[in-house]
Amino acid sequence: MHARHVTDRDSIRLQGDKLMVERACGPRTERCEFCTEWVRVSPVSGHGSLIELSERGKKVVVGRFVRPELRGQLADEMRWALAQRGDVRGFVPGAA
Repeated sequence: MHARHVTDRDSIRLQGDKLMVERACGPRTERCEFCTEWVRVSPVSGHGSLIELSERGKKVVVGRFVRPELRGQLADEMRWALAQRGDVRGFVPGAA
């Protein structure tokens, strides 16, 4: 059984040429960096599923604190932010 903690969170930041993800669950914190030139944003399965960020074999899943019906919008917004930098590969609006 997994209990939620008040400090549980996913934090996603776009800074320079890096997309940085920090996932906190209880006392554990996982950090991952992706190169904006190569990162892909895709659903884990279908509509409303969690969002997978991947780059050259490195993967992390985000969106667990976002309502399922809003996860597609979050993925679209991440793709849009990356596209504004001219870095995202295969950008297709609404393809979450």
